[in-house]
Amino acid sequence: SEPHCTFNRTLYENTDIQRCPEQIGVYITPYLKALYGLIAVILLLNLLIAMYSDTFQNVQQESEFYWSQLQTDFLEEYSIKTIFPIHLQLLIIPAIIIHALLWFCCPYLCGKLYRKCRRDDIYNYMWDEFGEEATLNHRPMFVR
Repeated sequence: SEPHCTFNRTLYENTDIQRCPEQIGVYITPYLKALYGLIAVILLLNLLIAMYSDTFQNVQQESEFYWSQLQTDFLEEYSIKTIFPIHLQLLIIPAIIIHALLWFCCPYLCGKLYRKCRRDDIYNYMWDEFGEEATLNHRPMFVR
């Protein structure tokens, strides 16, 4: 109001008295403040959503990586284990010993079998069942 501010240009330019607002400014200012606040809130919400989206995507990628790592570990663990329980594995030991004795005592026989199996394996790798040359993805393998 008039006692705390002035409309006189020389007074508010040369002294510490503030300039009085125009009548239209008094009515428009609250609406402009509200519009500014609304735009600021919308932009901040958009930024928050973008940050959550990026965080969710990073967490999703890490969880897929850890899941595949766990799956590979389980496959490795169960490919090494036998189908027998621990107390029945004692029954397998004689068969393993016989197999080892045959392997070390008959190197000629085992070498001959190895070469034959190796030759068949190379042939099967280079040619598929239709007689056509096998592609690179003929026998995919798991790699850790």
